[in-house]
Amino acid sequence: MALQVRRGQGKGPMPQVKIRLVDQRKAAGLSQEQLAEMVGMARAGISRIETGKTSTISLDVLDRLCRALKCEPGDILVRKRA
Repeated sequence: MALQVRRGQGKGPMPQVKIRLVDQRKAAGLSQEQLAEMVGMARAGISRIETGKTSTISLDVLDRLCRALKCEPGDILVRKRA
């Protein structure tokens, strides 16, 4: 999934970012249900992020995911190559 981030000022959109949550979750040996419980979300919310059915992720959710998966934001959000 590609996430388009727009800035309020400046020229043009920022680079697109890919959310790699599935890779991190599986590397941690967690199911969607287990991760959802750890971060205080519904399993459906995790699924929407993983399948690209949502195009945004809040910084709060990103922080909770990183803490649960013991990783850094850069492990979940990666710049999409042009």
